[in-house]
Amino acid sequence: MIDAAIAAMRAGHNQYAPVPGVPPLRHAIAAHQRRHYGIELDPDREIQVTFGATEALASALLALVGPGR
Repeated sequence: MIDAAIAAMRAGHNQYAPVPGVPPLRHAIAAHQRRHYGIELDPDREIQVTFGATEALASALLALVGPGR
């Protein structure tokens, strides 16, 4: 069990997801948007996966609101 945990951590897996989201999920979202809506998105630059509504709202506001906007 300990060896499996060590191997997982060395492979980059832990309890904290990367801030923009796990790459396979972002790529799946991009594929879904392309397949169902014809929207082409760069999963590494244009998709943000959040942990909840509060983080999603904060991300959207920070992206859209600022001095002179």
